Amino acid sequence: LGYVDLYVNTGTDESPVFDSAGESIYSAGYDYKATVEIVDWNNDGTNDLLVGRKDPYISDPNSPGNLLDGTNLLATGSYSHPVVFDWNRDGKKDLLIGNSVGNIRFYRNVGTDASPLFDGYENLMAGGTIIDVGSQARPEIVDWDGDGYADLLVGGRDGKVLLFRAIPLVNLAIPAAIEGDGFLSNYGSVSLRSPATSNIVVTLNSQDTSELTVPSSVTITEGNTNAFFDLTIIEDSDLDGSQAAVVTAEAGLSLGTHRSRATVHDNEATTITVDIPASTTEGAGALPGQGRVTLGLAPDTDIVVSLASDDTSELTTDDYVIVPAGQSTAAFDLTVIDDTEIDYTQSATITAHVENWTDGLDSIIVNDNENTNLVVNIPSLIGEGDGVITAAGKVSISGTLPFPLAVTLGSDDLSELTVPATVIIPAGSTSNLFELTVLDDSDSDGVQVVNVTASSAGFILDSDSTVVADNEIDHFTFSAIATNQIASVPFNITITARDINADAGWYQGSASLTGTGNSGSLPVQPATLAFSNGIWSGSASIEAVDAGVTLSVSDGSGHNGTSTTFDIEPGSDPVIFEWDTIPSPQYAGVPIPVKIAARDDNGYLVPSFLDTVDIGGIFASDAEAQIGEGEGVTMSTVYTSYADARSQIIYLKSEIGGAGRIDALALNVSKKPSITMHNWTIRMKHTALDEYPETGASLESNGWTIVYQADETITSTGWVKFEFSTPFIYDGTNNLMIDISHNNTTWGGWGQVKCTGAYGDPTRCVWSYAQYREHGYPLEWAGSYPVIYGSFSVPDLKLSIEQTVAVLPTESGNFSDGQWSGAVAVLNAGTGVVLSAVGAGVSGDTSPFDVIESDIVIFGNGIPVISGDITPDTASGTDFGEVTSSAAHAFTISNLSGSIALDLTGIPHVKLVDPTGFFRLGQDSASPIAPGGTSTFVVVYEPISRGVHSATVTVVSTSAFIPEYSFVVQGVRPDVSQFTTNHSIPYSWLNSYDSSWTNDAEAEVMFDHDGDGYTTWQEYWCGTDPNNSNSLLKIDSIYMQGNSVRVEWQHDNPAAELRPIAIYSCSNLNGGAWEYAGEKNPADGTNTWLDTPAQQLFYRLVVTNTP
Repeated sequence: LGYVDLYVNTGTDESPVFDSAGESIYSAGYDYKATVEIVDWNNDGTNDLLVGRKDPYISDPNSPGNLLDGTNLLATGSYSHPVVFDWNRDGKKDLLIGNSVGNIRFYRNVGTDASPLFDGYENLMAGGTIIDVGSQARPEIVDWDGDGYADLLVGGRDGKVLLFRAIPLVNLAIPAAIEGDGFLSNYGSVSLRSPATSNIVVTLNSQDTSELTVPSSVTITEGNTNAFFDLTIIEDSDLDGSQAAVVTAEAGLSLGTHRSRATVHDNEATTITVDIPASTTEGAGALPGQGRVTLGLAPDTDIVVSLASDDTSELTTDDYVIVPAGQSTAAFDLTVIDDTEIDYTQSATITAHVENWTDGLDSIIVNDNENTNLVVNIPSLIGEGDGVITAAGKVSISGTLPFPLAVTLGSDDLSELTVPATVIIPAGSTSNLFELTVLDDSDSDGVQVVNVTASSAGFILDSDSTVVADNEIDHFTFSAIATNQIASVPFNITITARDINADAGWYQGSASLTGTGNSGSLPVQPATLAFSNGIWSGSASIEAVDAGVTLSVSDGSGHNGTSTTFDIEPGSDPVIFEWDTIPSPQYAGVPIPVKIAARDDNGYLVPSFLDTVDIGGIFASDAEAQIGEGEGVTMSTVYTSYADARSQIIYLKSEIGGAGRIDALALNVSKKPSITMHNWTIRMKHTALDEYPETGASLESNGWTIVYQADETITSTGWVKFEFSTPFIYDGTNNLMIDISHNNTTWGGWGQVKCTGAYGDPTRCVWSYAQYREHGYPLEWAGSYPVIYGSFSVPDLKLSIEQTVAVLPTESGNFSDGQWSGAVAVLNAGTGVVLSAVGAGVSGDTSPFDVIESDIVIFGNGIPVISGDITPDTASGTDFGEVTSSAAHAFTISNLSGSIALDLTGIPHVKLVDPTGFFRLGQDSASPIAPGGTSTFVVVYEPISRGVHSATVTVVSTSAFIPEYSFVVQGVRPDVSQFTTNHSIPYSWLNSYDSSWTNDAEAEVMFDHDGDGYTTWQEYWCGTDPNNSNSLLKIDSIYMQGNSVRVEWQHDNPAAELRPIAIYSCSNLNGGAWEYAGEKNPADGTNTWLDTPAQQLFYRLVVTNTP
């Protein structure tokens, strides 16, 4: 929040110790990212505090926390960082301000040093270009190179620090000299960047007069840029090597002082001896302290001895070593270089040097760590039919050579693999590639092993081997498949083509993939596989639920394979609740039979779901509540300048406008976030809070409903709508709390949304953020951690609200095997009613249907029969089913009115229109029916001829809504015997294909209706369709599956009482005997039977034991 904390040093300047609890000495209010500069601003002898802030101002150092106005208000750009320095050398404090755009502003002090005043600014430049470090520039002043002039260090938001060196205004230059040179006329010089406009006196000073002296001053005359001066080199008897004497040239406040070092070489000398190890090996790396220099005499001062290696490709050392005064020796480090050359043994020399002294040197032998071994590499596996494989082989040596190396190659099996006679490794390279030529034969000879050798004079030969896989394959194998798989969810499998020895074969063609289970053939994806090098590896999925599932692969040329058996199950978690269709219309207050199924994301039932769900209802016509029309902007909800951020906002019930189901939310985006908001989450809950307290606001952690969650990229401004995956049922009596957060790994430019609010309004929005994910997952933040910030600015939004409908019950019973069946009553009439089920974080809606008011409803078996229904069903009793003699079904008339009796008109009160005469009224209803009362009538069905019969039931009453209530009843009479005399064919089976066949069933069963050569009774016992000429009993396919014979044929909805289908085999069609081989119970779809014969056989299917 822009606080400046003071930590008091309770130690010393050399060893500071700070108290653990800082004292807050300044606050920038609600601003933050304060930066400070301590300066005696008004020259009163006490330190003042200058504070830069995130907002575009610098706080007055004489009044911390307050902003000045008029001439004393300094707007400097946001994220300001102040530095006080006399930049223009006029003796007064100036300001350098780093700001958010990455520039450095120079504010010239046009007041006095004790009372600074600023009038405008200019951006600092370097090399003719404005300094720009990207963003959030942080300048500091330091004499980095010690030349007497202030250099500029600038940090930026990217974490880099840039150095801008000052160019001296006056430049001092003194060449190196030697003791004993004595007086040197015009040996030194001073110079300016431009000609002097008047005589300039430059004050000179030597800071080491034991080495050299200079005149007290030199004058650069008007119109000139430089002047020369004399100097005197002092002679001494010290053995002190080369010395650097500091000389300064001061040209006044406006030009400053330049510090320069003049080198004076010693004319006293001694010997230098160097000692390094006699030998080493490449790769030894650092050898700390293993070099040593020794002087013939101990020096009077520290001596800098320069070091150099004559072959830095083999050995490097320190640039120098210092021999301390009074001592004669010092150690230095060596580093042995590891090069890539095969260069055998090398020598390197280290030379030690002091100007005017005799150099010392020593040599070291560097043994090569590259060997003379040849290495040849070829693929471990190749295959017949590959032909020429470019760049498949490689010969290598351990290092480079200055000349090309010829390597001889050879193969020990030229019937399988050939290689070039020679391959050349170029100079400077360590390897080269060569091609392999794989031959193709027609032998089923399995894998073959081939060795390739490489040799060259002066090198140790090498060999490598490869396996040549056979491309004549025998069968396929599957990798293991887990026992349980999920329908429509891909699972990984690997299918391998095998040769005659069951080794991996080199198959490059395609094969078909099929699946079967207990229910028959199953849809498999992919259906076609493209093999590469004998292997297909990938994901497969089965779009069904079944047990006893196997996958089969075939190349169509007699090579097959079958997987192990596994089961396909539905997903374990529901993603939607699916309702059975509810007919329209329904009656208000009348229970509606419903069925809800929990389904996975592929539409399969989830039998493991056993919980309850909440049941609600709405009218499917969106109403929209817009809250706020402000012109302000806020970053809350889209604060992507931080990796993690979370906002929590209160919206009042008076703004929302009543109860309903909230299906969507829209924000009015004025600036798009620059990056995707990962795991962007919208949550909702009811709250009794109207506003947040000024202190002690909390991020709430319980009771939330996640209504929307996605990786969100906002691509446009204006109203952006988010359709909820889980709707929120708003009760209309509480206020609404909305929580929005994101969880990124990085940050970018922030977004903004429009908001409403003004100073003095209650705090209804709080937010928090984290730059480096240091506080964990935003959805788990709670209480006041991380730090919470409050605001009166409430983001504008639109809520899509659908009016709720009262329903009973509001909660289902427990699901059984993933389903729940029950009854739900809608208490309000209206059009477009939608029922919803919500639970386990998912939901599901019905299709819209209408609910009408009524004062009369007729029930059958407790289920309402809709007036006008012409599709009888057994559940309500309007479908009597199969009746051979007589059946009576009772129906109840209910008067839903709470105050008016219901009169039924006419005698009888219930009327039947029955063209067949097989339906009659067994019991008439009473009339009138009291308010809230019921009366029962009975319909009797007594068919005397076969076939389907129907009648219309009509009740005419004084109902204000349905004065004429009618529906259709239906029944069917099969033949009394149930089966035909000829071949015992069930009448019900005949009726399922053509109801007219039961009129003369005995003749119909002897007729071939579809012309496929099979009569109707034969079609029944074969388990085929008598109306489909393509449905007949025959062997569809027969092929080898491994060592087994696989026989396949089809049945179409076979009757449960059918006998097994027998399979007979014969080895010779010309007079051979057919023998029983096995049998299989008929199943709908593809039927499969496996045999493992010892010889080639013929097969046929036989229907057994028909009447």
